[in-house]
Amino acid sequence: MPLGIFAMARVAPKLVARCGRAPPFITDTLGLTNSYAWLSNVDTTSSYVTAALGPLPVNDVSAGLTFMPTASLVMGGVEPEHAGPASDLLQTVQQLGGAIGLAVIVSVYAAGSIPGQFVPGARAAFLTTGAFTLLASTLAALILRSRRPAHAKAN
Repeated sequence: MPLGIFAMARVAPKLVARCGRAPPFITDTLGLTNSYAWLSNVDTTSSYVTAALGPLPVNDVSAGLTFMPTASLVMGGVEPEHAGPASDLLQTVQQLGGAIGLAVIVSVYAAGSIPGQFVPGARAAFLTTGAFTLLASTLAALILRSRRPAHAKAN
């Protein structure tokens, strides 16, 4: 596990307590989108410093800050007696989504690849990954905007 993700696990709960669940999730998935768009610019003349040194820490921090709000959003409305199965379902869906997403991204990469070369399929693969994270952010913004906390409805 990258260091940033581990470190962000300590920061995320404080951020969620201060800002709520939705803003960190939406902001961090947009951070992931930006990092993938940035990575899509890799070419045969790119060095590590120009192609990866910037976007990888952004990706690392954004991913680390996304996990906790996701779990909190999913588990927030679950009754205590259903917390175990709900948590299991969350983990299953995360694993299944990761496997399907990776299969799609690798397929996109393979469709544009040239045997023996890394770069030709990378741009499309990174842009596809960015599209997934942009979709997640957009859906979260639309869905969570319609859900108001109980204390906000009372006012």
